[in-house]
Amino acid sequence: MPSSIRAADVLAVAFTVWAVTTGAAWFLGSEVQGQVSGVPLATVGAASLAALVSRRRTMLVALHCVLIPVLFALVIVVGSFQPFLGMALSTALLVAIKPAFPRLRPPARKLWLTLHVASSSAWLGASTTMAVLSFVGLLSPDPGARRQAYAFMHLLDLALVIPMVLLSIATGLVLSLGTQWGLLNHWWVVTKFVIALAIVATAAAWENFLVRGLAEAAAAAPPGDPAGRDWSLAACMVVFVGLLLTATAFSVLKPGGRTKRGRRDLRRAPASARA
Repeated sequence: MPSSIRAADVLAVAFTVWAVTTGAAWFLGSEVQGQVSGVPLATVGAASLAALVSRRRTMLVALHCVLIPVLFALVIVVGSFQPFLGMALSTALLVAIKPAFPRLRPPARKLWLTLHVASSSAWLGASTTMAVLSFVGLLSPDPGARRQAYAFMHLLDLALVIPMVLLSIATGLVLSLGTQWGLLNHWWVVTKFVIALAIVATAAAWENFLVRGLAEAAAAAPPGDPAGRDWSLAACMVVFVGLLLTATAFSVLKPGGRTKRGRRDLRRAPASARA
């Protein structure tokens, strides 16, 4: 059996152990979000093991392709960094399996591209709106305006930003893996992916808690002291908007050329594919 398959076996088992133990811990914990997410996470771990044992390679690949953005969402919803380990295991498993993704046909490519552009634009628009609201909360002398600004930011974050982030990342992965660009073959694609990961990681570790904390403090009677969190949130949102604008520019300009992996794959490709 090839070493890549053996590595995939080990990673699939490791993911199952992580998913079942983490899901059980969440279910037995005190947080409602964890209790709701615990059983589905453990079930997914069992499904991953079942696909491995039955050698359903396509099912295993599809499951973990879907899991990566879902685990992104759990980082924010549950407020835990544990899903990052699951994401790392899923990504490593896909690398070990080395799946060959079929090229998208033109109608499908146009559909996925439309979804990607729409979700990315919505992500940028919502982030810009949140940046404006963060400055309203920072600069307004009216406690009511500050309270409404942070409350609306929190609602916007949960209702729009998180779904658009998931859709943008998922459609971006489909387009990169299903077209000639590839996920790791061109620097502009790699840079966009790193930007998305950096924003989501920062949002999960910091921005989401800032918004929630400021919304709770502003709603208290009397309003609580922001203790500098309002400045931190405004700066964070400006950086987010700047990074998303950079990702937009990379999508249009496509700078940087091919990565080392991309140049190697190009040399291996037949002459017809290079043209």
